[in-house]
Amino acid sequence: MAVKIRRHMGWINSGSKMNIKIHGKTVNELSEDDCVYVTLPEKESIIEFRLFGMKSRKVKVSENDTIKIKAALLNKFISTILLGMVVFSYILFEDDQLVGNIFLILLLVISNYFLHSFKIDVVRGDSCD
Repeated sequence: MAVKIRRHMGWINSGSKMNIKIHGKTVNELSEDDCVYVTLPEKESIIEFRLFGMKSRKVKVSENDTIKIKAALLNKFISTILLGMVVFSYILFEDDQLVGNIFLILLLVISNYFLHSFKIDVVRGDSCD
């Protein structure tokens, strides 16, 4: 009894491995543009994903399902805006760039923690090939 998991998130955290949790326990890691097979302890299991404080919603999966993980559109938008503001912080925060950058990075971390950062699609019978 296994599920296939594909990850394609684009540029958002592409260099970091994502933790795969089944019933709250980490069982495997997943790199960007990778596909892994994970054995389920039960016929139907609850799976979730974590990456640097970002979390997914919990999803019920069955054997032979394929899970496709992408970055959520809202997460892409917020990350792009906040990271762009960090890059141009010398214009936004002329007097104190360090405080401005720390504030923007904290906004990014907080938004990633409270929003579901991943779009998860469960497909029946797809493969990693």
